[in-house]
Amino acid sequence: MGCSSSKTEPAYLRCTPLEETEVRSFKQERSKEHHEHTYAACATMDPPPPLPISSSKVGIYSNAGYKRRFGCPPQTTNQDRGLISYPLGGNSEQMMLAVFDGHGDYGHEVSDFVAFTLPREYELRPPGDVEHRLCCAATATERKMREKFPTAADKSGTTAVAAVLSPTGLTVACVGDSRCVLGRSLPCGGWEAVPLTIDQTGSLEEEAARIKAAGGTLHVNPCKNSCRVIHPEGYSLAMTRALGDWVFDGMGKICDPVFTTVELGAEDRCVILASDGLWEFITSQEAIDICLQHHESATKACRALITQATFQWQKVHKGDYRDDITIIVAFLKDLFDNASADDQEGAARTVVLDAAGTKLQPDQCGS
Repeated sequence: MGCSSSKTEPAYLRCTPLEETEVRSFKQERSKEHHEHTYAACATMDPPPPLPISSSKVGIYSNAGYKRRFGCPPQTTNQDRGLISYPLGGNSEQMMLAVFDGHGDYGHEVSDFVAFTLPREYELRPPGDVEHRLCCAATATERKMREKFPTAADKSGTTAVAAVLSPTGLTVACVGDSRCVLGRSLPCGGWEAVPLTIDQTGSLEEEAARIKAAGGTLHVNPCKNSCRVIHPEGYSLAMTRALGDWVFDGMGKICDPVFTTVELGAEDRCVILASDGLWEFITSQEAIDICLQHHESATKACRALITQATFQWQKVHKGDYRDDITIIVAFLKDLFDNASADDQEGAARTVVLDAAGTKLQPDQCGS
């Protein structure tokens, strides 16, 4: 049953975070049985499509951005992808959450491919150090992408922020400027935002030093608070680490993840992973405060975050532009006690979310 709204209510304040004309498409697969299903439904669908774990504990939403050009229809291809994979590597106490923000002409194809390939490559590595497995998985994913997209990913790529969760720990791998934030309860009440990633751009001294040492050029725009890598042929890249974007490889761009590992305690309440469409106007603390307000449901928290971010984009850009926004929220208390019996069988289910209605083909998924 769809959500309704009054005639005078702006579209960006409706209870659904997506516009009525947008479609969410889901692909779910079981890595052992090789069963594949595609879920496509209108944005107001209720209840939400099947997830590998309770939607009250893990929520995922994506809102396609757009760019209006005079005399042309708005561009609406969503290049973001959101991923939930559980159980991970046959381990019912391990889960992967990830967000990928594609860019360039083929950014949506790159983010599709990486979203399905990264968890598979992680599972192929022998059990052990999570950071090492994630690093090897990222390297293997980049290598396979070169085989699949020998030229398309020259000037297209994706960020990646991936979190591997267990009952006692959290390891985050970050490539680019998508972010992960931990919400931690305070003795005096409320939740505190603990950033677990730092945007990897030329604004960081060590990142800028690597680009310059490789002969690369950086362009600083104080008005936009940005520092982009500039290619001699005129291409530019907002981040200094990415999967794909191979024309920048000789200029210091790398795909190596930056890791953060934390032990989780009772005070650690939630995790947010999101593309920069959220963080452009919403601070880490504001995002955690919204999650606290909706602590009974991760899906409701995602909806609220999407709605607030969409409102801010509308307010600033007057409907002319909005970046893709993809958000995953996980509430950590008793997280692994909420898996269904079916999910305990060791057959990992991977759900990738795309708000643009794109149908993900098997050959886009690393098979």
